[in-house]
Amino acid sequence: MFSVIFLILLLTPHAVMGIAWWFWLRAPLQRLPQWRRTLLLVGLLAGTLNVFTYWGWVVWLQMHYTTEAWKMHEHFWGIARCLIVATIAGGLCGKGRVQIAVCVAGILGFFLWVTTAVGV
Repeated sequence: MFSVIFLILLLTPHAVMGIAWWFWLRAPLQRLPQWRRTLLLVGLLAGTLNVFTYWGWVVWLQMHYTTEAWKMHEHFWGIARCLIVATIAGGLCGKGRVQIAVCVAGILGFFLWVTTAVGV
């Protein structure tokens, strides 16, 4: 049961980011003011970068697996916190399905990092 929950927490941020990008490409965003479109795009980029940062840390950890290597988690987690906040804030500035997808991606991006606190 634990491994199923772990797998869901690990994979859903990727799927939701893909859905958010799909909604972004398909949505008529010309009706939104420029500043809202820009912040929404920043949220999308921050969410995507959060996923890449997570996997960069996992790869780095596998290459440098020592007891001292876990201290790097704090550096990666510091970057990830900023990216998660930017994702949620950018999502809150949007409208419609894109807004919901980006906000959910930000929240799930946080849970992506929680899985590493439990242990990868």
